[in-house]
Amino acid sequence: MPEAPAPLSTWQTLPFSLAENVAASFAPEPVKTLFRLWGETTGEVSRDGLVYTVEPDDPSVSTAFSAPDGAFTTLSLSGDGLALSITTRDESSVTLVPADEIGEVWRYEAWSELIVLR
Repeated sequence: MPEAPAPLSTWQTLPFSLAENVAASFAPEPVKTLFRLWGETTGEVSRDGLVYTVEPDDPSVSTAFSAPDGAFTTLSLSGDGLALSITTRDESSVTLVPADEIGEVWRYEAWSELIVLR
C-alpha cells in the first residue's frame, strides 16, 4: 500500500486528527492559528492582533511580531515543517519541527515560554 502524503505536502485542509490535536494542545495561540489557516484561505489575514501571510502557491502560512522585550519573532508553517525564529540584539535562534514530525504537538507546546505577545 502506498504511503500517505505528509499533511503539509499539499495545500488542503489538514487531516482532522492533526487539526484536533493541535487545537487541544498547549501550543501558543499564534501556532494554532497557523494550522487553522493552512489550506483554508489566501492573502493577508488578521487574527488576534497579528497579521498572517497565507500563500497557497508557496505553500506557507507565516507571521512576524515584536515581543515586549524587543525580540523579533517569526513563525512559519510550510512543507518543510514548523519554524520559530527569535532575534534579539545579541543573538538569534531558529527551532524547526520537521514536516514528518508535525503531529508530535509536544514539540511545539513548550514554545509558549518563548512566544511573548504582551
